[in-house]
Amino acid sequence: VAIDRNPRALEFGRLNAALNNLCNIEFRLGDLFEPVEGETFDSIVTNPPFVISPETRYIYRDGGMRGDEICRRIVREAPRFLSEGGFLQMLCNWIEHGEQDWADGVREWFDETGCDAWVLRSHTQDVVAYASKWVRHTELRETDSWIPRVEEWCSYYKALGIERIGSGLINLRRSSGRPHWFLADEAPATVFGACGDSIRGRFEARDFLASISSDEDLLERYFHVSPHARFQSRSVPTPDGWQTEQASLELVHGLSYSGKVDIAIANLVVHCNGERRLGELVNEMAQAVGAEREKIIAPVCSIVRDLVDRGFLLLASAEGHGRPRTHTD
Repeated sequence: VAIDRNPRALEFGRLNAALNNLCNIEFRLGDLFEPVEGETFDSIVTNPPFVISPETRYIYRDGGMRGDEICRRIVREAPRFLSEGGFLQMLCNWIEHGEQDWADGVREWFDETGCDAWVLRSHTQDVVAYASKWVRHTELRETDSWIPRVEEWCSYYKALGIERIGSGLINLRRSSGRPHWFLADEAPATVFGACGDSIRGRFEARDFLASISSDEDLLERYFHVSPHARFQSRSVPTPDGWQTEQASLELVHGLSYSGKVDIAIANLVVHCNGERRLGELVNEMAQAVGAEREKIIAPVCSIVRDLVDRGFLLLASAEGHGRPRTHTD
C-alpha cells in the first residue's frame, strides 16, 4: 500500500510501478495513517515532509506542524499500525537544544510505544546552515530572496529555542510482553549497498545479548565471523622487522562499522567458525598472550558483546555446525 496526500505523487507512483511491471501495489490518497485506519503491516517505510521550517509552500518538504512534531507524531501513531515484530523506518529531522545530548531530545518520543527503537544520526547542522541549505534547494533561481528567507527561518528557530537540527534514520520494532530498549547511535561514515539486513541483524543481536545472563553463559555460545568482516593492519619498519602500528576490523557491506582491535582479538574473531565454543577460543587466547584466563574473561566478553552487537560476529547454532543464525546478505 502506497500513501500520499498529493494526487500527482500517486500518479508518478503508478507510472513507476507500471514501468517496472509491479502489479501488487495499491495507491491511496490521504494524509499519514488515515487511509489505512484499522490495518496492520509488517513493514512501514516513510520519507515524510520532515523539514523544520516556518513555511507550508511545498508539500514534499514542509509538514505544516510546529518544530519536529510531524516526525514525533508518526513515531507515536505508527505502533498501532504495526503487526507484532513489524518495523517502521523513517528518515527524519529533529530539534537539538543547547547543551542537551541529542539522544535525550528524541528519547521521549518512544516512551510507552511498545516498541524497541534505534535512532541513527547522520549529521547535525546549526540553524543558519540548515536554513540556507533548504532555501537554496527550492529557490535556485530566486537568489535575491535567499537572505530574507533565511532570516525568517532563523527567527522562527529563535522563537522555538532551536539551536541545531539533527538528521537521521529511525528504526522502530513492535515488541510486546517485555521491557523495550532505546539506542541512539552515530551512523557509520560509509554505507555499502542495501542496509536492511544490517538493521534487522542489529535488532536480532540485541535480542540475543539481552538473553545472556552472564559472561559464563556467553562463553558457552558458538559464533561465526561475518563474511563481510575485513581485517586491516598498518606496520612500521623497526630494526627487528615490521611492527604493527594499528589494526582494525571493518564491515564491507551494509552499515560499514569499523574499529581498532589488537592482534589477539583479531585472531579470536577469525577463529570463530561456528564449530567451537567461545570459551575454548578464549582459553587459547589466554595461553597465546601469557595471561590468566580469569583476568581476561570480563574484558574479552565485553569486546565480544560489542562485536556481536555491531554485526562482526554472528550467532551460530548451539550444536556448532557453523550455520549463522543471524541473516546476512
